[in-house]
Amino acid sequence: MFVVAGFLLFQQNIEDPEGTERAEGSIGALKATEVINGEMISEEKFASRPTLVVKWTTWCGACINGLFYLKENYEKFQERVNLVAVNITRSERNFNDVTNLLESTDWPFLMLADRDDKTSQYFPTRRIPAYFLIDTDGELVQRLEGLMNLEILDNWLSGF
Repeated sequence: MFVVAGFLLFQQNIEDPEGTERAEGSIGALKATEVINGEMISEEKFASRPTLVVKWTTWCGACINGLFYLKENYEKFQERVNLVAVNITRSERNFNDVTNLLESTDWPFLMLADRDDKTSQYFPTRRIPAYFLIDTDGELVQRLEGLMNLEILDNWLSGF
């Protein structure tokens, strides 16, 4: 019995090496990043509808185009999904590039700076831009590396 309990504690430490509570999951990872515009989404809003997470950088032209596409079409889907854009800050040449982009236009959705790579465990990607849809329980249900469009997003949201 002690062996089983010891194994379970060991297994939990492997799955959660930093000791963070597993219940936090993807939503906790988002909440642990730096807000660079707007206000963090409330627990109630995360629990009320799915969340689209976009990972991007300023040096990625497709990422910038994708952000502007989402901005231009935001009214078409804003009532159906939370939108969170996560800048992969550790890969930026200079954080001023991020702030300059944010100051250049009014972004209607939340922008976060992931300076310490807190989101990569829950939103892993090899290419950017990358889009992740998480359900109201914080579970990853869809993933896309490449360009998003309204048809794909509408298809993803059809189950909610």
